[in-house]
Amino acid sequence: MKNLHIQNRTISIIENGSWAPKSGSLIAKELEGLDNITYLGDPITVKSSVNDETRESLIALGQAIADDIYEKKNK
Repeated sequence: MKNLHIQNRTISIIENGSWAPKSGSLIAKELEGLDNITYLGDPITVKSSVNDETRESLIALGQAIADDIYEKKNK
């Protein structure tokens, strides 16, 4: 992403905690230094399968994404 000079993006991180439990922090570290990157919501870790807590986090993230799109569309 750095080589492509990705910038001006809003992103969220969802990691697989079963087989790659450090992937979220590694992704965040790789994205450091990109210009105008906004993180939407907190990182979400899914372990094995979606449980009730993870489901609520995913629903909240989905709502945050929808709200962000709506705000940008109506500026």
